[in-house]
Amino acid sequence: MSRYSRSREAGQEEFFTAKILRLFGFDDAAVYIYALVSSRFSTDSRAGFKERIQFVREELDAASQGDRYARDFAEWLEPNGAWYQGAMRERASYPVDGPGGPQMTLLASLLPLMRTDAETAMKLRCRIVKYVFDDMVALSEGRGDPDCLFDVDFYMQEMAPDYGEVRDRVAGVVLRIGRVMHGSQD
Repeated sequence: MSRYSRSREAGQEEFFTAKILRLFGFDDAAVYIYALVSSRFSTDSRAGFKERIQFVREELDAASQGDRYARDFAEWLEPNGAWYQGAMRERASYPVDGPGGPQMTLLASLLPLMRTDAETAMKLRCRIVKYVFDDMVALSEGRGDPDCLFDVDFYMQEMAPDYGEVRDRVAGVVLRIGRVMHGSQD
């Protein structure tokens, strides 16, 4: 059974993401799904950086067309809408948008929840995009990359003060959730 499929508990069907939310709470669920998504980016630093840019641009473009919460999120994260507007109409990037890529991993993780609790799914999606954005900004440090025009020092101090804490929590959250969800006693 896929990690994104339904699990059975006491005769009730419950989707994987919903179960993680119930057992571990919003913050740990966001970190866990972020870890899944993040693992789908290239391990090559340059390619992974470019993939994160494409992913974030597409997600912010979609959010800017969503409900008020999503639009506010896109504007808060990157007030320069010109940076991301139209990203979904551009040619798709197979490593980002293809099967097994970060975009499909995010959608597969959240789609069942979207059907039952769209508001929570959207908030999770925004949180995960924020974490990937933080990765992208951190990776841009010292690059002078023309595709990422951010004041890295300001961003990391003012908008991502928890970046290190989130990065430090990933391994522990993934291990703990994996043990509970898959019955491992390692």
